[in-house]
Amino acid sequence: MNHQEILEKLVEETLKRDFQLLERKDEQNWEDSQIQALSEMTQFNEIEIRKILLETKKLVLEKQKKKEFNLWWSVSHFLLILGIIYLLVGVFIFGPWHSLYAFGLILTAVIARIIIKSYQRQIIIDPLDGSGYRWSQNEDRKVYSCLKTDGYYFQSFGKCYSDKYTPDVKGNFIAELNCRWESGEYDEYGLMIGFENDINIRFIVTGKGSACPCIYDTKKKDFIDNFSWKRDILPSGRTRSFNSLKVQKEGHQFTYWVNDKLIETFTQELGPPTYFSIRSCGDQTVVFESLRIKNFREEVLFKEKFMLGQNKFPVNERDSFNYLKKMTPEGYLVQTNREDYNYWSKREVTLKKSWDIQIETTQLEGETEWFGIVLEKYKGDEILERLYCYIKQDGSGELRMDTSISGFELQEKFSFEVNSKNSYRITLGYRSDLYKTKGIFLAINHTVIFTDLKLKLPDFTHFGMLVSGYQTVRFNNLIIDKRN
Repeated sequence: MNHQEILEKLVEETLKRDFQLLERKDEQNWEDSQIQALSEMTQFNEIEIRKILLETKKLVLEKQKKKEFNLWWSVSHFLLILGIIYLLVGVFIFGPWHSLYAFGLILTAVIARIIIKSYQRQIIIDPLDGSGYRWSQNEDRKVYSCLKTDGYYFQSFGKCYSDKYTPDVKGNFIAELNCRWESGEYDEYGLMIGFENDINIRFIVTGKGSACPCIYDTKKKDFIDNFSWKRDILPSGRTRSFNSLKVQKEGHQFTYWVNDKLIETFTQELGPPTYFSIRSCGDQTVVFESLRIKNFREEVLFKEKFMLGQNKFPVNERDSFNYLKKMTPEGYLVQTNREDYNYWSKREVTLKKSWDIQIETTQLEGETEWFGIVLEKYKGDEILERLYCYIKQDGSGELRMDTSISGFELQEKFSFEVNSKNSYRITLGYRSDLYKTKGIFLAINHTVIFTDLKLKLPDFTHFGMLVSGYQTVRFNNLIIDKRN
């Protein structure tokens, strides 16, 4: 038997074994018996077992849905047939006025069938492994840099970033930087030299082959002098050869060359340099090879080889970003890297009369910050209502409603039992079929945390998964069981 056949056989066996447990809504017993059966019969890991549980639950819920629908549909079908027979036979036996009763019975059956159709359960099951709904996968990065054997890879995302070095350089000097454009946009990169009074001079090139210097006042946030671009100075686009940027300061005169081609000579009254920076801007990847600074006597004041195993000074290797959303076979990962800011993925789901939502969450790494689910009501592009349910791995949580039209407020703080795996199933329901409640309820790992039988929620149009702060959270096995 292949892997798929084994899974199908296990699903069939566990479905037979546990259907009565799930019929009684004994969720914990059902899951425990599933895990026990699969652990005894297979060597699957936890993620594979949970996918089997989800598939089994899907079949059981579909069977419940069909059984429930068939029952009420049969009742309405019986009433419809009874009304038709009564209309055809009863009129001749009891008189014409009995046709009113017959028509009433038929009308009741028709209305009942319409209500049964509209109130039918809809079940959405998504393992969140890429096989279901296409959740957004994107990233909002700031900068990524790492040292490799062929150079220091420096990837920027939209803004300008630099690494700063502070060698002791007095008087005249010559600085040489070897670098190349690797990929992305044709934005600026190169060497930036800082001076006193918040002045820096940027000696830059672009991946398109242009070059120029510019003088910038960091305090005023304005350019003092911005020279014209010299075009076609170096090869455009990605090449395997490094380009040489050379800067000479003699007195107050600066001279800038690229690949031995003179770019600009200018005069600026400045004192000794305070720092030298390699720099990259925009959405691009630049590779730096080496930086050397010497005086006019050919004495080397600073020398660095930006290559793995050859560098003398530590480089600022980092992976800085705001968020990363990625679908993997193990689940949907949301990684956040910004304080006091929420990131979520969402999809359109209409939630009206009654609904149950279950989702498995695992905090993989990071600080003690919020993660969970969010429900929203949109009107066009405007958010009218938003219901949050989020937890922290320290055992605290909050159920909160933000609203602009309904007029009621909900802010319920709660606590729950933590575990060593940092894995928690969030179950949120309204007029629930699962827990047979009339209002709203919340359960964490099958333990009911909060109920409010009188609370009336608005209709929602979107469901989302939320993560905040500095952490990585994995979401698995989403189930939405609803009636609209």
